Amino acid sequence: MALCHTTGHLALTWDEGDAFYRAARISAWTRAVTLGPERAARAELSAIHESNTTLFSTTPSAVDDSFSQALRLYFAQYPTRRELFTVAALETGWQHVIYREGHPSGYSLTIACGRALATSLFPDINEKLALRIGVIFWFSLALGAVLWRVSSDRGFLAGALSVFFIVTSPHVFAHAQIAGGDSILISSWLLVWSFYDAARRRLFVACIWGLALGASFCAKFSGLLVLAPILVVSFADLLRYPRSRQTYKSLTRLALGICVACLVFYITNPPLWRAPWQGLLTYWTLNVNRPQFDIPIYFFGQFYSPSHPTPWWDGFFWLVATTPALTLCFAFVTIILLARRLFWRREEQTAFYLGNGGMPALAILYALTLPLARMQPGVPVHDGVRLLIASQPFLGILAGYGLTAVFQALWRNRTRCCDQRLGSSSNNVFSRVSATCILACCLTFNSVDLIGASPVYLSFYNEFIGGVVGAQRLGLETVYYWDAFDCDVVRTLETLRTRNKLTQKRDAVLFSSFSTQTLDYYRRWHVLDDAYLATISDQQSLKDLDRYGYYVLQRRASGLSSLDLALIDEVKPLFRLTLRNPWTEVYCRLCSSGSYVDVSVLEVYDFKDVRHVLERFRQENGAKDTDE
Repeated sequence: MALCHTTGHLALTWDEGDAFYRAARISAWTRAVTLGPERAARAELSAIHESNTTLFSTTPSAVDDSFSQALRLYFAQYPTRRELFTVAALETGWQHVIYREGHPSGYSLTIACGRALATSLFPDINEKLALRIGVIFWFSLALGAVLWRVSSDRGFLAGALSVFFIVTSPHVFAHAQIAGGDSILISSWLLVWSFYDAARRRLFVACIWGLALGASFCAKFSGLLVLAPILVVSFADLLRYPRSRQTYKSLTRLALGICVACLVFYITNPPLWRAPWQGLLTYWTLNVNRPQFDIPIYFFGQFYSPSHPTPWWDGFFWLVATTPALTLCFAFVTIILLARRLFWRREEQTAFYLGNGGMPALAILYALTLPLARMQPGVPVHDGVRLLIASQPFLGILAGYGLTAVFQALWRNRTRCCDQRLGSSSNNVFSRVSATCILACCLTFNSVDLIGASPVYLSFYNEFIGGVVGAQRLGLETVYYWDAFDCDVVRTLETLRTRNKLTQKRDAVLFSSFSTQTLDYYRRWHVLDDAYLATISDQQSLKDLDRYGYYVLQRRASGLSSLDLALIDEVKPLFRLTLRNPWTEVYCRLCSSGSYVDVSVLEVYDFKDVRHVLERFRQENGAKDTDE
């Protein structure tokens, strides 16, 4: 319920518009297969006639409807269902795996199924919520599995704290609502971890575990790495119990789960059906070799890209820098306790008990998987922690184990930290007060971090580097996904446009590099009322610059054009969205002699100033006109 409430305030991100369009393609193809081409054509033509809409209309209210109608009519032209499985039909309906950049279809399927189910049960549901409710459901299911797994291993307190630490990680909380492959990857990895132990013992659970594995395979290419910790643990079991019959039975069940996952991947990616082996080879090639996606990142004051890789330790840095501070602290407590058990083997003498050490150890492996994979040359480096986000929830699980161990040790007065000269009653009261204070501080600090990061959760940095202000000083990107275009910015633009209408008619809005598909959905939902929205990356939008009244840019260092840099240096914006971490003021007062600094992540400029800068560029470069 909390995610459904906050998702309305979370802006659409860069990739979501494209994901919605891909989901619409799958929905249209599935509709044609289910109803049959002839019935689908009659139903669609009837719907168009009743609504009196024009196909391929470009009005803001019909952008998505016209696209979906065109798709459904396209598929209706095929005479039989069999024709819908031809290469041309599959390429139109399923732009995944062997097409474009090679993403699997998992997230598009989730969006399409979630929207269809939500609109059938609740016809008046908000469309943004309907499009995102599928990934929200997956994440809620994963949290329930984590609660069950940790509670059965260490008690309900540990399970509840693990869920709390996961949810209060701002980056995880945001990605749990963003309709994309990263959200499915987070949920599937948590499900795989939760059902692993039971899958080794029961055949039916192994099949369920295989479905979770398949969801990871279908989320992103990096979802295949979900097998890495499983293989490490299985190899360790073979070395430890080489002749154990039970070990071989467990490995057989896990192998069955992997087979189920491969079957899920094959079934949910129809482009593979006609030529599976050639399709898998194409899938591998598209994801391993991506010269056209040489996207840079600004890291410690320098620009890096796959062709100019970041330092080997950058994956570990991003994971540490964007995880709440107390979550990190108690995750390290768990790691230390596991190391103590492993090297000293004095579990019966220790005051801090972790329960089944296998599950925290497996969580550590999952937390390390993506940062270790990031060390390989040629992998994508953009978007900060986003490409590592599936590893971050496991730090929350480790923190839940660690805080529970500390709390129960103090509550039961099993430590030597209390003064032994005190009476047993006073000693016990002091221990319990200490345990309660530690628990209350963790709940408070993490909650403040999450609430303070709202609604631009993806700009969160922890207190160890000084929050978002410290990140800017260190030369790190503080924004990258256009999630800063939130309700406050929209309201400000609406106010500016209302004032502007009194003096001139130019009130269209031009964005710096932005997704045209995402802007389509903003037009459909009447964001900024009836304003014309366009992005500078669309060449058609640059043919008539006189229509624009405002220019919106995102302060992502690696995405700034020469125009953006000139505006930042020379022009005062009409509006600037600034961020600060809840604890940044304390940091600034300690480190900057009381000075207070805000970090600008998004700015709105008067287009008159943009024209002046473009005119200067024209004179310097000898162009014929400003548009050129």
